Amino acid sequence: MSTRAELRTRVVAITKRTDKTTVINEALDMGLADAAWRHDWRQMKSIETLSASDGDTSISLPTGTHHVSEARFINGTQSHKLIILPRTRFLRMFPNVADAQETKPQYVYVDNDTMFFNGPLSDDFDIYATCYILPSFTDDSTENPISVLNNALTYFMLSFLYDSMEMFSAARVWEGRYERALRQARLTDIAAAGAEIIAEGFHGMPKDNSDAWTLWTPDSLST
Repeated sequence: MSTRAELRTRVVAITKRTDKTTVINEALDMGLADAAWRHDWRQMKSIETLSASDGDTSISLPTGTHHVSEARFINGTQSHKLIILPRTRFLRMFPNVADAQETKPQYVYVDNDTMFFNGPLSDDFDIYATCYILPSFTDDSTENPISVLNNALTYFMLSFLYDSMEMFSAARVWEGRYERALRQARLTDIAAAGAEIIAEGFHGMPKDNSDAWTLWTPDSLST
């Protein structure tokens, strides 16, 4: 994986602009954010165990959580899937959560880095949440948090830099290369995710046809 400094060096080598460090760093942050909003990259995924206390109506998520794809309520050896609703729908269904009867939650909504329950909790419980956390660079030594994006981010930085210098034709060329590289990176990421699903499935293959299931495979990308 490339660090922020190494990615910036790529851009300087092409443009010969050693005086544009600040602009290039800004472009790198913007490119990473743009890519993160457009696809759920595997390296953004984090399975979190969150502890909630009796009477809580919400629970904090990891800082920078983009969204939660799945959440489960854990009560000892029992669990159930929580239904994640849009905020407006949730508030229509549960307008007075604080005054509701204590409960084992069935519904939640996510706002920024907080998950809200449909009523105060009736005991101490755990929540298992599959979170997608927005990546970032903190300094020059930070490695690219989404490794398949090295080329795409380089092209985004070049497009941004040329646009800032009013070299609009060059900016459009690199923007097109960014979009193509982003599509290819996305396909690579989807294929790798499919391979992980298949590998996990082999640990518990069905013993007979009655237990059989169908798994998606990366071969579907070529159809």
